[in-house]
Amino acid sequence: MTAPSLRLPASPPAWAAMIRSWRQTLTAENKSARTLAIYSGAAEALARRCATDGPDDPVELDRAAVAGFLCCGVAVMRSVSRGWTRTSSGIRRAHLVERGGS
Repeated sequence: MTAPSLRLPASPPAWAAMIRSWRQTLTAENKSARTLAIYSGAAEALARRCATDGPDDPVELDRAAVAGFLCCGVAVMRSVSRGWTRTSSGIRRAHLVERGGS
């Protein structure tokens, strides 16, 4: 099974490179396609948040930025893991997630 391609339209290139490298590591560890999708979704969400709030480089990420993301992002990530995202207006829309075998 081929993993979905990495799409980070709003994140800086350093984030895309870091996430791509991390996905390769997870793939080498034989993680399931579902795990790759969930973990990548979380990393991409963090990258998008950092694209607006900083930092531009993942090496500069600090504890406060991660805590802020986790505090605000837990409900959203639960939705993403079920195949839904919440828009800024609160309207739910389908999130395109590759679902193996279903």
